[in-house]
Amino acid sequence: MKTLAYTAIHYGKEYLKEAIESVRANVDAHLMVYTSVPSYGFTSDMTNPDTERELLNISNAFDHTLWMNITGRAKAENTHRQIAINYAKKNGYDIVLVVDSDEVWEPSKVQEAIDYAYNSKNGRFGMRGSQWVTLWQSFNEYVTDGFAPIRLLNLRNDLGREELIEKGFIYHMGYCISNELMEYKISCHGHKNDFNNNKKWHEHKWLNYKKGETKFLHPATEAYWQETQPFDKNTLPDILKKHPNFKK
Repeated sequence: MKTLAYTAIHYGKEYLKEAIESVRANVDAHLMVYTSVPSYGFTSDMTNPDTERELLNISNAFDHTLWMNITGRAKAENTHRQIAINYAKKNGYDIVLVVDSDEVWEPSKVQEAIDYAYNSKNGRFGMRGSQWVTLWQSFNEYVTDGFAPIRLLNLRNDLGREELIEKGFIYHMGYCISNELMEYKISCHGHKNDFNNNKKWHEHKWLNYKKGETKFLHPATEAYWQETQPFDKNTLPDILKKHPNFKK
């Protein structure tokens, strides 16, 4: 079995090191597919706080990473991701592990997800909401939801065959970031229309968040993230215990 991890990246230096490290022991290589222009379908007038050099330096600290700059070739997120999948197919990989720059896998649960995908007859694997925790603003609070993003592909099978699984576990850090990055994120993210429709989200839900008072936190729906729950950060994997935000 030959496994490729890939990260479609435009920004993400705050947790990129931890994301790469979390799956390091389980993959043969990790492809960084970088674009200096947002590929979420939106552009931004703001300056990206994360430069290519900063992201590249993080990637180059590992001996199994590959860097591909596709600026100008991907104007949509699905195109951005397809470039990584095409690379995996061309280079004989069996399994593709999707690792976003703000997603840190529980290292002890990576292989079980890869093995399940490899032994399945399906091609695409969404990880159920039970396999995720989204940390909110710190390592002390979290929210959950019922979404099931695709995080594994079996390239030997029909990618039209999809399955939702309860394997693996991911700490989603996309809402545990600096104010600077959040402001840039909402200017170009795939949820930009949701943020625009909920113009008070940034001010009321993010900047002026108060535990126990601020509720309905998701920018797109009130069905999830209605209120945070306490999180025991001592249960985090060691790679996140070393992160600067752990002590906050």
